[in-house]
Amino acid sequence: MDRKDEKGTEDEIFLTGLRQSLDRMDHILDHPSIPSKEYLKGHIHERLQRRRKSMMLELLLFWLVSLFVIGSGALLAYSAPWIVWLIQGMSFVAAFVLVLHFIIHRRREDLG
Repeated sequence: MDRKDEKGTEDEIFLTGLRQSLDRMDHILDHPSIPSKEYLKGHIHERLQRRRKSMMLELLLFWLVSLFVIGSGALLAYSAPWIVWLIQGMSFVAAFVLVLHFIIHRRREDLG
C-alpha cells in the first residue's frame, strides 16, 4: 500500500509541476490570433481566382501547342506524305512489338 501511495503522490507532484510549467509557457508565448470569417473568405476567394487564372493559362497553352502540332502535321502531310506514312508505320510496328512483349512477359510470370 505504501508504494501505491508514494507512486500516487509522485504522480500528483509531477502533474502539478507540469501544469505550472504549462501555465508559465502560456504566459511567455504570444497567443495566436484567430482569423476572422471575412479574412478566410477573402483568402479562399483569392486562391480560387489564382487557380482559375492558372487553369485558363494552361488551357490557352494547350490550345496553342495542339494547334502547332496539328498545323505542322498537316503541313508535313501536304508537303511530304511519304514521311507521314513512314512515321505512322513505324509507330504501329513499335506498338505491336510492345504489346507482344508485355503479353509474353505476363505469360512467363504466370507460368513461373
